[in-house]
Amino acid sequence: MSRTQRDFEARPADEQEWMLKNTWCDACGEADLGMSSPHEYDENGRVYVEEQWRWSFIVRMLMTIGSHLKKQIEIARWINGHLTRPFSVDRKRQLALACFDLAIEHHGGICLLCTSELYGPMYALLRVEFEALGRGLWLSHVAKDEDADKYEKDELDIGFGTLLNLVESQVGLPNGPLSTLKSKHWSIFCSFTHTGYQALVRRVTQTHTGPINYPAEEVISALSLAGTFALLAAAQLSSMTGDHDLVNTTLAKAREYAS
Repeated sequence: MSRTQRDFEARPADEQEWMLKNTWCDACGEADLGMSSPHEYDENGRVYVEEQWRWSFIVRMLMTIGSHLKKQIEIARWINGHLTRPFSVDRKRQLALACFDLAIEHHGGICLLCTSELYGPMYALLRVEFEALGRGLWLSHVAKDEDADKYEKDELDIGFGTLLNLVESQVGLPNGPLSTLKSKHWSIFCSFTHTGYQALVRRVTQTHTGPINYPAEEVISALSLAGTFALLAAAQLSSMTGDHDLVNTTLAKAREYAS
């Protein structure tokens, strides 16, 4: 349970009911208190959202996000339950395995951050999870022993986009979904991770800071993408076990998620 949910549930029942019953104001696109004016203004005409409205908005946003977060937590538990087992791999594939395992762990971290409404660091982990998956794919499908040597020494000089292109060419998917995702969204991922403008613009409005400023649909999209990365990593891990039933089960889980 998130901190806002705990605070909400600590409030009197009649206040909770009032919060959940508010409707949307067609004039301004914000929540309406059911009064003649849902807002307060200062002497300069700037809107100050009333505290009860703010709580109502947050509760509704959390209810919207909650079902999607629950799905991601179930995925994390499914992966942990099916892929916690010993692996017998060579040195290069062990590096790949560690990358996939780290991508899955980043997904778990994203779920925990979302539970606490810490959306800033949650968004920052999207690039990190993507990189862990991409580097694992490169190590598993493309890298030669000498490449793995450079990787271990942090001397590899290949850009992430090039890594993805090499992977997709190797598996017969040139200009595939991962390189497309990278070309379209890499700049915003970097901004989230490195405190660029996209990370800052979601932090503050004229009236409030914090989770209220993050659109619920955007948080849900971030969760969904993190789940996709985690299941792709899980599919790669399953292929390393030599257990064909597990491979088929994991691929079926990924297809179910994508449908």
